[in-house]
Amino acid sequence: MEKLKKFGLILGAGAIALVIFTLVLVGLSFLAEFLKNNVGQEPWLFVDSFLKPIALVFVGGWLWMAGKFLDKAKPIKFGRYLLILCVVVAVVAYFRSFLVTPNG
Repeated sequence: MEKLKKFGLILGAGAIALVIFTLVLVGLSFLAEFLKNNVGQEPWLFVDSFLKPIALVFVGGWLWMAGKFLDKAKPIKFGRYLLILCVVVAVVAYFRSFLVTPNG
């Protein structure tokens, strides 16, 4: 029975992570589209760089929530690291876009 409870908590954490992932993905997509059409290239590039590593939000959120529900420190820590990695990858990708020249 205990294994079934843990399995249910892990699946529940996955469902919550999926909702968070969906909200972040839809929100960033709408924001990127708005910025691309109305504001300009630079803000759009910054927001668009956060859409590249978006899968890390789902995996990191799932691990973090599962660790919270099961009171385990290792998944919480690893989930946080993945969420931080998502932000770092997006910012690095944005700043590396300055190295691209129009002439190749």
